[in-house]
Amino acid sequence: MAGDQGLYGDDGIMSVVSRHDLETRVTSLLKGADISAPIEEIIPMQAGGNNRTYCIETANARYAVKHYFQHGGDRRDRLHSEYAFLNYAEHAEIAAVPRPLAQNPHTGMALYEYIAGEAIQRGEVGQAEVDAAIAFFLALNEPAVRQEAEKLPAASEAAFSLQEHLGHIEHRTDQLQQIEARDEVDHEGVAFIQSIVMFWNHYRGRILEEVHRMGWLIDQPLAVDQRCISPSDFGFHNAIRMPRGEIRFIDFEYAGWDDPAKS
Repeated sequence: MAGDQGLYGDDGIMSVVSRHDLETRVTSLLKGADISAPIEEIIPMQAGGNNRTYCIETANARYAVKHYFQHGGDRRDRLHSEYAFLNYAEHAEIAAVPRPLAQNPHTGMALYEYIAGEAIQRGEVGQAEVDAAIAFFLALNEPAVRQEAEKLPAASEAAFSLQEHLGHIEHRTDQLQQIEARDEVDHEGVAFIQSIVMFWNHYRGRILEEVHRMGWLIDQPLAVDQRCISPSDFGFHNAIRMPRGEIRFIDFEYAGWDDPAKS
């Protein structure tokens, strides 16, 4: 649909959606999930980055709706990545994540199971929490279910060769060097960035020397069976402790296939 920006303007910034329009779009998502209960309340939840998330209350249950941000200069499809990942997790019978219920790529919105609980705070992470995270990652990569993940996209900034890993770092250092110094603080920042760039250039040379010495191919891709399914941006900042103590993980906009070395 050429020229149709959906809920986004030309610069990718979310436009303001009226209560009526929001309710119409949420109702459509509910129907897509065969949920006929009328909406009683739409409650904005804590913002996650540039996304907007809502708790949808009906007479029978609560649901979560996520409205994904899309910037004109960033073509990553966050909705597709998260929804596909959660579909895979559901097929793999992994209960540690919300169930995906419906999506509308045109409006950039998706409907999910609502996870009731509390955010895990600093100082609350112990062995049980770490064990839950490990179990989740292992379940995602269980050999018996990995064949279901063939259609998952690559994770955000995935790298499957040493050349790609180095390229990501080069891109980031190049971006840092675009900062213009306008005051004393900026000049201090630029000086710090230059020290990082010098450090990186030195070690990049050493890495390439070692690669040559070992006889490796810098552009040799990692074999598919050595790759992993990565939740990406994974940690307890994206985890919820449910009332009975179970840990649930959320926010998988950048998930997909990746190199285990960076997962």
